[in-house]
Amino acid sequence: MINKTELRLGNTVLFNKEFTIIDGIDQDGATTNLFNDRAYCQFMHFFELDPIPITADILIQSKFKKDLGGSFEPSLTTNGRGFRLWFFDNICKWNVIDDEMVELRFVHELQNLFFALYKEEIDIYP
Repeated sequence: MINKTELRLGNTVLFNKEFTIIDGIDQDGATTNLFNDRAYCQFMHFFELDPIPITADILIQSKFKKDLGGSFEPSLTTNGRGFRLWFFDNICKWNVIDDEMVELRFVHELQNLFFALYKEEIDIYP
């Protein structure tokens, strides 16, 4: 189950084991717009949502570039400000100041951090 206080519109989470983008949030759950045969809004209780662990594969498929030193950098324009993630031993970390690192465990945490810093969305792909 995901912590509902960490969610914002645009976050990618798991619903029924599928990547799902949050389009609406209320006190009981969240909604997503689905487009199968017809468009409709799907309500999801918070207990039905799971966070997506960050993996190197998700970073690469989501257009992050991996350098030879083991860090990942988004292909988005960040106005010259460096944003790097380090991914070693299945742990993703973000460098805050000098050698101080903060662990990011889930995709929605990465999305929230990046949006707070740069006001840009990161599209996540399975």
